Amino acid sequence: MTMQDLSPYFMNLFQTHPYMGILFAGFIAFIESLAIIGSIVPGSVMMGVVGFLLGAGIIPIKSTLISIFIGAFIGDYVSYIVGKKYKHTIVSHSVVQPYHHWILHAEAFMRKHGVLSIIIGRFVGPMRSIIPMIAGITHMHQTLFILAIIPTIILWSIVYLAPGFLLAALTIDMGESYFIGTFLKALVVAFGFALWHSLRTLALIVIPKLHKRQILLSETPTSLTHLIKLIILSCLAFVLIYQHLTKVPYTIFWDHAIHHYFLYQLSDQSIAFANLISKISSHVAYILINISICVVLYYHKHTRLLMIWAAFSICVFGFATLLKFGIAAPRPNPNLAATGFPSGHIFLTGSLWLCLTSIIEEKKPSVAFSLRRLSYLFIIAIFFSRLLLQAHWVTDLIASIFMALGTWHLFGYMVRTLEPLPNKHIQQIGASISLVMMTLLLIQSHIPLEQQPKFAAEITVNNMKDIGNLPKVRYSSFGKISQPLNYIWIGDEQSLANQFKRYGWTQYPADRSMPQRIVTLLTMNKYHSVLPIFPPKLGVKVPALVFGSTKGKTSTIARFWKIGGTLPTYIGTVSTETYPESYYLQSYFVCNPQKYDITNIIPNRGSGKITSNKPIKITNTLSPFCWNGKVLTVDSRK
Repeated sequence: MTMQDLSPYFMNLFQTHPYMGILFAGFIAFIESLAIIGSIVPGSVMMGVVGFLLGAGIIPIKSTLISIFIGAFIGDYVSYIVGKKYKHTIVSHSVVQPYHHWILHAEAFMRKHGVLSIIIGRFVGPMRSIIPMIAGITHMHQTLFILAIIPTIILWSIVYLAPGFLLAALTIDMGESYFIGTFLKALVVAFGFALWHSLRTLALIVIPKLHKRQILLSETPTSLTHLIKLIILSCLAFVLIYQHLTKVPYTIFWDHAIHHYFLYQLSDQSIAFANLISKISSHVAYILINISICVVLYYHKHTRLLMIWAAFSICVFGFATLLKFGIAAPRPNPNLAATGFPSGHIFLTGSLWLCLTSIIEEKKPSVAFSLRRLSYLFIIAIFFSRLLLQAHWVTDLIASIFMALGTWHLFGYMVRTLEPLPNKHIQQIGASISLVMMTLLLIQSHIPLEQQPKFAAEITVNNMKDIGNLPKVRYSSFGKISQPLNYIWIGDEQSLANQFKRYGWTQYPADRSMPQRIVTLLTMNKYHSVLPIFPPKLGVKVPALVFGSTKGKTSTIARFWKIGGTLPTYIGTVSTETYPESYYLQSYFVCNPQKYDITNIIPNRGSGKITSNKPIKITNTLSPFCWNGKVLTVDSRK
């Protein structure tokens, strides 16, 4: 029996008997909170399953959360009572003996952190279920214990349910085959990250064995790690940019999808942020910081390091310039010069800051560690700023990150035999760099701007002629056709609401912000059962009005977006839906011609006028649909 066979069974079971899903969630929370047992049970996986059921709308949110809270509370309290009443029996029991070291660690943890350990301990590996029992063993006051576990359970529920909840919300539009493919790719990526971070540990194991066989005698675990990562990153960067330049379909898709997404994130504030980050990470900053480092090294006569640093920084700058003007890669914004690869901001700035950590690591490892983490954050900020300014495709930026990391590993390999810098000289390098950065921040308003990014064209209606220019389809956040727009209403909002109430439909709250939406989901189970978690958007706007009519498992949904301009106009999608449309339902991939047929959904259209457009049939997408091209236009002013 496969997942395809089991998934509909469990979905139907929980939908037909929702109390079973509620009890299941509470039972999992109870087991996860029991001492010893909770540390053995894979709670993150089980709670992830519960989160998935919540996010897909299979079990109700409010009653399930209450059940989880009660189950976790009872589990914690039972563990506390058991620890308080059976302290000596527990410690000496044969079942507990294999886990005795957990109890010792938990006791030490409790003595160090007191009541705070209840909150912290819930998220600390195997000790998470031991802590309440240790609180009982150490005779923590019962009132203090109860006051401590209440916020802990709430926070724990959010953290453990969130991944499954979000996964279900994001798979609303996925078929099972696509979901399994995506899941397997995610596992491969996770395995790759785990292997990447374990390379140094593997090098520590392998190096002594290689030395015994007279192989790589001059290599240390650190230098071998640098060398392996340099080779991997260089290969990744080469493959990625080759696919980008030869226009491999999936690189084109992701480039345009991410560009479309950031096109609708533009605002005056985001552009100001992007320009600030770009200015302080430009080639001017790279040159000035390198000069300041070289001055300090020259003053203190670190001749060998000075020569390596100067030659290396010049070669990196020259290599970036050669690629930029040699490849002539186009940019998303056609008004910018065709020098899109590599991103000098990421390649130069990223390699500079990361290489700096290599020359201070031996004397100041904690400072180097912190600086490296800040460098990663800075690279991420540059990454988003360049996307917002439409200066690079996402493939260019990712390849540039690989190149920056590879450059750092090459430099780390080159300086492995140099004498470490004294602490005082490291401090002077830090002071000189700080002076350069402060100067750049002070004068950044006088540094010329790049070409301003192009905003998405705004949809407006000022007269009846503009009605014909309204879009016929709605696009997803990543630029793929999502749904047809088959209903146009000319008139005010109240008259539109009254019209659908006359149809006998219910008006649902069209929440504008995520906090409001969460509150609505918690207070209106019906709303959760007929609408997906994340509201669909037209451009940057969420629906202004939402109406629904539910019969059995079939719901008819109407979403309307307000169009700007002097003529009050609303454009919307009216469709029949079967929720939750998660990856369980194979029927979701069937192209249903009745789903968006406005003449069938609203047969009594009154004074409305039906216009016919070119029919659309979309099958190669996560949200396939068939639409006959018919649009209902209602002018309520007549």
